Amino acid sequence: MLATMTGCRLAERIAGAAKLLDDAFKNVPSTASVRVVSHYDADGIAAAGILCNALVREGRRFHCSMIKGLSPNYVKSLAGESSAIIIFADMGSSLIKEISELGVSAIILDHHRPVEDEAGDRHKDIVHVNAHICGIDGTYGACASTLAYRFAEELDKHNIRLAPLALAGAVGDRQDIGGFSGYNKEVYETALGNGFLARMKGIKLPQGELGSAVERSTDPYLVGYSGKKGSGIELLKKLGIKPGRKTAEMTAEEREKLSSFIVTELIGKGTPADWIKEVSGEMIYTDFMGCGTLCDLADTLNACGRTDRTAIALAALMGDSGAISEAFAAKEEYNAMILDAMTSLEKTDVVKMGHLQYFTAKDDSIAGVLAGLAINYLFDPALPILALSRVGDKVKVSARATKPLVSSGCDLAASLSVAAEKFGGYGGGHPIAAGATIPANDEATFLKEMENIIASQMGGKK
Repeated sequence: MLATMTGCRLAERIAGAAKLLDDAFKNVPSTASVRVVSHYDADGIAAAGILCNALVREGRRFHCSMIKGLSPNYVKSLAGESSAIIIFADMGSSLIKEISELGVSAIILDHHRPVEDEAGDRHKDIVHVNAHICGIDGTYGACASTLAYRFAEELDKHNIRLAPLALAGAVGDRQDIGGFSGYNKEVYETALGNGFLARMKGIKLPQGELGSAVERSTDPYLVGYSGKKGSGIELLKKLGIKPGRKTAEMTAEEREKLSSFIVTELIGKGTPADWIKEVSGEMIYTDFMGCGTLCDLADTLNACGRTDRTAIALAALMGDSGAISEAFAAKEEYNAMILDAMTSLEKTDVVKMGHLQYFTAKDDSIAGVLAGLAINYLFDPALPILALSRVGDKVKVSARATKPLVSSGCDLAASLSVAAEKFGGYGGGHPIAAGATIPANDEATFLKEMENIIASQMGGKK
């Protein structure tokens, strides 16, 4: 269980959010709706799915949007809508002032570090539920979807069935690496105890024919095998595993042979130990949406978000069978896109500076994913990595680090925020994963500034 003080802070804010939702409908027409605004990644979509399922159970109408990012202008655009209340998920903590000026009751469920630790308590019509304010590590211990789950559970205990979806959101934000912790661990134990999850021996590869699964694998990305046609069959023959067998049909001996080979390959590439540990061993399975593992569910939601199919994802999470099929198709399409980009990146030389490394990503919508995979499977895991994407007269920056780097002082959210602001841009996120937007003409000087800041964080020389 969470520490008593932390648990009380979370419980108080969640109870306040539930009361605010109830109060918002006391003096409005019965046709009034709840406006839900969430992020378009796996965590944001999972949070939206949890909230909308809970609102349906409450008999509330809703209007949901899943967007790439919340800006002051987007917040202002909500003023023209006649919503009884607005719920922001996976965003909002940095725009308390703008949200307060809407004149509409609002609930914020976020795990990004709030600006100047703004709790939002000065605004009586806002309940700000942020992991950091509640004493929970928002980088590893709670995400938007687990906070949304806690809110849904407060509304109706039957919403406990949504726990697997909440954990898929945490997996999407990589909060499962090394095992669930903080409030996420509490949700995990609840889901496991109620039979919503099952733990079984497995190997982290795509479903389907085993040779093809090796070739289609992006996480782990296997240099020399992923994206290489025919390489999977050759590997199976080399290991003495019968070709044609499906991933789920492997014997314990075959699974051990393949997982040992993959682990050895990753160790040779310098992949961090916590990522290697996720490749084989116990996999967490769920019946939710018929996906298989929590990783499969997270990947499906993420794929829908990245391919502009957030509406399909939400419909699937609401139980629409046709939408579920479309969501699975989106996952296959997106995986092929990532695989193609990774095989191209494998042939590219990353640019190394003293305390960081960077590469150019043509498609900004997948830059963050590529950066995360690249630092763990392709390039040097001892240096934070930046993916730079040119979009008009701007450069979008997606940055990733590893847990060891963060433990050594690296904070990408802080460094990107400070560096981008110096050039009239903006940035933020988490210490281990963050993003920024800067003027394209300032790219070179921005990189030098980032180098200096990270050097200072890591105790090195500027």
